[in-house]
Amino acid sequence: MLIHKFVLFTVFTFNHMTMKKTIIYILAISIVSFSSCKKINQWLGKSSMSEEEIDALVAQNDELQKQIKEDAASYERELEALRAEYEQKLADYEKSNPKAPVNGFYIVVGSFKNDKYAEAYATKIKTLGYEGNIVEGPSNFKLVTSSTHAGLQEALPALKNARSEVSANAWVYFK
Repeated sequence: MLIHKFVLFTVFTFNHMTMKKTIIYILAISIVSFSSCKKINQWLGKSSMSEEEIDALVAQNDELQKQIKEDAASYERELEALRAEYEQKLADYEKSNPKAPVNGFYIVVGSFKNDKYAEAYATKIKTLGYEGNIVEGPSNFKLVTSSTHAGLQEALPALKNARSEVSANAWVYFK
């Protein structure tokens, strides 16, 4: 009976081991046959693309990066040109339409009845670095100002400066 149990155990172990090996072989064959090489390469961390495909993609990427840089530089130049055009138009507009503040203490350095003379003098005052606005004064006078101030205390030092630098006859006009 001992021999019988030994033979039975050996046959069972042999059959069990053979069965395990057979299942492993079947599994390996089915994995290989039912999946593509690309999948296996992906599982193994290898690329599924050829060297030529990779090189073509790298070249295409480089070309796109170059095009992006060229376009960005072109757009930047266009933007700068638009900014310069805008600033020029704004400066031209401000020259032709000077707007003086509605009220305050004005340091007046010239007064004119003729608009043309007032504009010419205002331009001269601006070149000297002063405000150069034209304010409507009493009796249809056009007053050319060197500066405008919120209060009289602020205006007095500017009046002294305007009398020494621009016109000895400068005066303060309040509106």
